Amino acid sequence: MAVHVNPPVFNENGDRQTGGFFPGIFVSSFDHKFICRNCHRILRDPVQSQCGHRFCRSCLEELLVNDAVVLCPACLEEQVEEHDVGQLSVHEVFPDNAVKREMFNTPACCIFPGCTWKGRFKEYETHERSCPFKQVACALCAQPVTDGHIEEHRRSECSERHVTCDHCGCTVIFSRLKAHLETCEKLPLTCEHCGKGNIARDTLKNHLEQHCPKRIVSCPMGCEDKFQQDMFASHLSLLMEPHLAWTVQKLVELEIAVGSTSAGSLPASSLTQVMGEIRKVEKKV
Repeated sequence: MAVHVNPPVFNENGDRQTGGFFPGIFVSSFDHKFICRNCHRILRDPVQSQCGHRFCRSCLEELLVNDAVVLCPACLEEQVEEHDVGQLSVHEVFPDNAVKREMFNTPACCIFPGCTWKGRFKEYETHERSCPFKQVACALCAQPVTDGHIEEHRRSECSERHVTCDHCGCTVIFSRLKAHLETCEKLPLTCEHCGKGNIARDTLKNHLEQHCPKRIVSCPMGCEDKFQQDMFASHLSLLMEPHLAWTVQKLVELEIAVGSTSAGSLPASSLTQVMGEIRKVEKKV
């Protein structure tokens, strides 16, 4: 079961992430000097710079990961005079044992949902590692998950889990499922013209062009009118005389064409074409 109270402090391998403890671990108010000037959480293994600012040791190591010396972020945040901005380096900081001793006896409690542990701050880090309610970061989505529930989270809650599209059978990442459905060729759609549903996206074009009763068609019997396919019968009945006249004309033209040439002298292809034209006229009539 996923818990969304604080960002997780452990990864799936049990390694603690950089930074301090969440302020909620202290039962009552606490001195502001207990706050790391980098992660803005409760100091973990505090060190102090020559300019007087305190950091978690892991935060300092993270700040110095690419450089031997960096400008103090707290000095820059406070906008001190340029010549007063401190410089951080492993050789210019020292363990702040005085603050550490002050913190040790501060009443603390566990912040993990469901845990009722209470004690002193000096015992908290040991408890945090062994707490049965501790949170770990899902390696896929980075969300906090109660330790021991990773598999359950991966099966039903993780936004980066793999799922199968119900329509096309493709495997997609859950967070991208909505985008996939916007282009899925097998997604059932409803024709906006006739209202017929359950038409796969890859067959909708054919439906619109060949089968939709509401598609616009031209009159095949000589006039220039256009109308919905399901209005064809009504169109014929309204203009019966001109349609009959067109049909008679076509039959006469075919009769003349056939009569002017004996069937035996017609090439097979021409005869087939003539018979096809006759059938078309018959169907329209």
